[in-house]
Amino acid sequence: MCGNYRENVLLINPPQNFEQKKASEGLAPPLGLFYLKAMIPQYNTKVLDLSVSENPKKTFVKVFESEEWDDAGITVLTHSLNSVQYLVKYIKQSSDMYLVAGGPHATLVPLDCLKMGFDAVVVGEGELIIADLIRKKPKGIIQGKSAENLDEIPFPARNRLENTKYGFFGSLRIPGLSTSIMTSRGCPYKCRFCGRIVKGSVRRRSVPSVIKELKKLRNQKFKNIFIADDHFITNKKWVAAFCHALKKEKLKFNFFYQTRIDNFDRTSATALREAGTQYISFGIESVNPRVLQFYNKTGNPVKWRDLVKKVLGYCNDTGIYSQASLIVGAPMETEEMFWESYNYVSESGADTINVNPLVYFVGSDIWREAVEKGVIKKNEYLTSVSDKKLCPILPERIAEICDEVFHKVARNIKKRVLLKTLRHMDGFRMRLLSVGAIEFLLWKLQYESCQRSHDALMEFGYGKRGSKQNMKR
Repeated sequence: MCGNYRENVLLINPPQNFEQKKASEGLAPPLGLFYLKAMIPQYNTKVLDLSVSENPKKTFVKVFESEEWDDAGITVLTHSLNSVQYLVKYIKQSSDMYLVAGGPHATLVPLDCLKMGFDAVVVGEGELIIADLIRKKPKGIIQGKSAENLDEIPFPARNRLENTKYGFFGSLRIPGLSTSIMTSRGCPYKCRFCGRIVKGSVRRRSVPSVIKELKKLRNQKFKNIFIADDHFITNKKWVAAFCHALKKEKLKFNFFYQTRIDNFDRTSATALREAGTQYISFGIESVNPRVLQFYNKTGNPVKWRDLVKKVLGYCNDTGIYSQASLIVGAPMETEEMFWESYNYVSESGADTINVNPLVYFVGSDIWREAVEKGVIKKNEYLTSVSDKKLCPILPERIAEICDEVFHKVARNIKKRVLLKTLRHMDGFRMRLLSVGAIEFLLWKLQYESCQRSHDALMEFGYGKRGSKQNMKR
């Protein structure tokens, strides 16, 4: 090749399904791919996020045929395997480009990805090896390399035009430009249902590094930041320093993230709300000690219930919108046990409640245990209790429960969230009301928004297929 030639590299985030855009897609850009792009400025690199395209097949073909691509990388998630197989088949039939798989599923099941037709599969993180991959083009399973100091990784190579379609949060279309940011990787906990690659340890960026990136995002006119950490509040001292730095630098964003209740106290709630936190999703899972013990959720399951009530109370006192995330379907869990958890978090003040059927994800402890017992097969990478009887509650009843919860939340959210909004008004919430986001606060004011939220649940099996008709009433 000519010495001035710059290889063309295509990094693809596939949709969950090529046939229909999923309602849950479009929250934030694929941060991992933008990190990879930042590591190879010497190449002509494009990030193609097909999850936000209304017609992902047409979009893919158009982009694929627009350049002579030399290399392509595809993020492989367990939810998107069918889409990945379509992409691999199309690419291999149309070109001889170098094709690499990466992401959680590729790390957990690399041999299966090779069988799909990938030239190479990266196990683990790819930032520190992507340049060598493109230059040397090795074949087979390639071991990634983790950056011990996350501050040394360049900021994601975002492009404002590639972020304009983001900011869908359930039924809510958040006004202003939205993007995501990563402040840590990993999680110090070891929940048995979790299929995350890194468990039991955390690498965290320094506060100055995060602040520097946020300043750049402010200059790019971003308003809403989705913190993509597995668990944002792992260190209260770091959070306090972060909030102090935001105030000192006069950085104003609307923050959204997920975390646990373990390290969340009144002081943290007050500081985070003042720093711009609008919404937190708490992984509560259950308040039943036996269920919590099975999940290995906490070392003190008996005190979990009281902690739940305190944390949701802190959110109500400070004005933070709270979501309680529950799981239904543990092997010993009865329907009565589940409703006890639901009623408790509802009475404790959760603004919304998200209920997920227990899923046996490949790589999780419960998946490995089920495979060893012969309860599920080794190639069943994603087995839900709403599809297979793995607990005392029948699968069809699991789906009904999730559907019932959806409608309970839809009925109860109106007064609860509206009152909190009026009590803790700020510029962001005024904009929500002014641009018609009252559809979120009143929930059923517009049928389309309610259906979008309902579809977001049903695409993962949370509810009866025929229940959409009930929403028209």
